Amino acid sequence: YARLAINASGCTPLTQEQWEDPSNGFNSAMSNNAWIWGLALPSESVANLFCFTAHMSTENAWSAYGNDACRCINSNLYNSIDLRDFRRHSWLDPDRKDPEKESYDYKSCRKEGKEYFNELPDYANIKFRPAQGAYENFKVGGAADHPYMRVEEMYFIEAEAKAHENLGEGIRLLNEFMNNYRIVGGGYDCTNMSSSVENFTNELMLQKRIEFWGEGIVMFDMKRLDMSTRRGYVGTNSPASYRLNTEGRAPYWNFVISRGETQNNPVIATQNNPDPSQTVKPWNG
Repeated sequence: YARLAINASGCTPLTQEQWEDPSNGFNSAMSNNAWIWGLALPSESVANLFCFTAHMSTENAWSAYGNDACRCINSNLYNSIDLRDFRRHSWLDPDRKDPEKESYDYKSCRKEGKEYFNELPDYANIKFRPAQGAYENFKVGGAADHPYMRVEEMYFIEAEAKAHENLGEGIRLLNEFMNNYRIVGGGYDCTNMSSSVENFTNELMLQKRIEFWGEGIVMFDMKRLDMSTRRGYVGTNSPASYRLNTEGRAPYWNFVISRGETQNNPVIATQNNPDPSQTVKPWNG
């Protein structure tokens, strides 16, 4: 069915130019041929703080959630991205300020460009751009389309499904996707890390986490696969209260009816999911 979706949609994966576009990157369904389904947000529905861009874009100049409280990638996940993988450019490299080390020439919609990026914390995301590059005008810049389903997800679903039928075919499909669409110059090969379906799935999920970071896709896969989380480790960049490690799926991934609701309707409390509060203690080294 994933292959049927690829064929029927006529969609093609994002190119590097589309992915990194400083004006249209991850904010415009009309600027690419990859989105199968998305939300179009008109300017009439945008408030300065109550929109996705205000919280997720580090380039917007109207929200404290942007440059002052950046959404950053987990440093372990960032360090697992191949240097030839252009998706790595969605986050700011810790070495970008060192003149003796080669750093990517990041593109920005802001007039300060790289100087602005040097002020941001390491690993800050620049994946989600203000609409039309309008970083000073929330009515324009905040009216960004949001992807719900990209054709890339179908490629990952197809590879995972095929691996359960024929591991070699799953490996071939993941290699093909990465080399055709993500690794500049090719050279990706997951064969050595895919001695079993489980090992292959772990590698596929690593690439899927990189691909859909911030899009709300992967949590459901991790629940389905009973995958552990690791936010607490030596060198972590996660805030202290977020350094949560779990064995298997995280209890806080289950949807729970809020206390305010159950206080007003006690019957609901008897039919609620278990309260996950404080069930996982933050890692403190």
